[in-house]
Amino acid sequence: QHRAAAELDGPVAVHPAAPSFGAAADRLADARAHPAARLGAGPVAAAQRRGRARSVDAALAAARTALAATLGDAGPAAEPVTAEEAGTAEEAGTAPSVPTPDVSLVREPGGWTATYAGRTARLPDLKGIGDLAVLLARPGVEVPALELAGGGVVAGAPGPVIDDQARRAYQRRILELQQEVEEARGDHDPRRADGAEEELDALIDQLGSALGLGGRDRATGSSHERARSTVTARLRAAVRRIEALHPELGRHLGHALQTGSWCAYRPEQEVAWRVTADA
Repeated sequence: QHRAAAELDGPVAVHPAAPSFGAAADRLADARAHPAARLGAGPVAAAQRRGRARSVDAALAAARTALAATLGDAGPAAEPVTAEEAGTAEEAGTAPSVPTPDVSLVREPGGWTATYAGRTARLPDLKGIGDLAVLLARPGVEVPALELAGGGVVAGAPGPVIDDQARRAYQRRILELQQEVEEARGDHDPRRADGAEEELDALIDQLGSALGLGGRDRATGSSHERARSTVTARLRAAVRRIEALHPELGRHLGHALQTGSWCAYRPEQEVAWRVTADA
């Protein structure tokens, strides 16, 4: 499985432990020679780029899956060709005949472009989509919500999160936002509705975190809890917005995303995302 090997080589080559030396370096050079000889430089480079979007563990899991599939068959099956490799091969005059669709999330000025299941959609520049880009680039890896939120200093001594006056203010604002969402949907104003829903999710999450059993105030702990509620609300709002613009992708993400103190992208079947977070 030369393509899986090249994808595994992507994160290995840039890992902090690289490069290898001595006999290990010789074995690695020999291993790298086989995909290059079989696939050509263009497809190998494309596979390595896809691999670099993954962690070493995720790339290793994909390589093991490909190896198990090969060993379970009577013989190795033809490896699928990606759209990126198809373009590279066309430039070299050796275009393969069956490219596979691109699966990507690309940052552009003013927003993002997502391609999935053969369809491309333009997405707004939401913080939750930035969080999503991090998770898609590291499939199967649990990322702390605090990292996605941008870090922060852990809070000091615990105390009440909210008092009765603040609680009533939260509840009034939640009712206002619920009405605003309904009005915006009725006016066919998705931008306004999405903004109100994002704030609504954050307030509900914060209020739920602040209240203990029986509605009693819960003591503050640290910035980890605030990061958990903030990132969860951002991701939920992003998935809702994506589902409105790209239903297939929205449904996929709704099933594949894990949120909480640790967030992760865990699809039932592996998806090789190409993620570009720089506009």
